[in-house]
This record gives sequence, structure tokens and C-alpha cells, in this order.
Amino acid sequence: MGSDDETCDVCQIHGLDSKFLNGKKSKIRKNQLHKVLVGKVATVKLCHIHDIELFNLGEKRFVMEHLDLLRSLIGKAD
Repeated sequence: MGSDDETCDVCQIHGLDSKFLNGKKSKIRKNQLHKVLVGKVATVKLCHIHDIELFNLGEKRFVMEHLDLLRSLIGKAD
């Protein structure tokens, strides 16, 4: 898939190829989640598709759809 800087966190957790999934729009964006961890800001790297999904669902519903991402964010916060 590539280095960590080029990989979507959600795609990486689910074993998806983010470059194949996104086609020409393979740019990775860093997003900050403010409502997920109490008192902390979580930073996630998302591909185009998951970035749109985050926008459509909102932070709380997005992480509930991707519980493995939530687990990894909690693990990083410790």
C-alpha cells in the first residue's frame, strides 16, 4: 500500500487499498476529531472517500461506523 504517510487510517485498519479505492483522487488529508476523545484532539489521515464519509456522518457516527479506528485512537491517547 505504501508508507504510513500515504495511507488512509480507515483503509489501513480494514485492509483496503486506498489508492485503488479512490482512483485519481488519491490525496490523503489529515483531519482533527474534536468530539471523540474527551479533552483531546485526535488526528486521523483519511482518503477522499472516507473524508466525505466523515463530512456526511459527523465525527461521532463516523467513529461508530469504524470502531476499530476508535480503538486505535484510544490506544494512541494512552
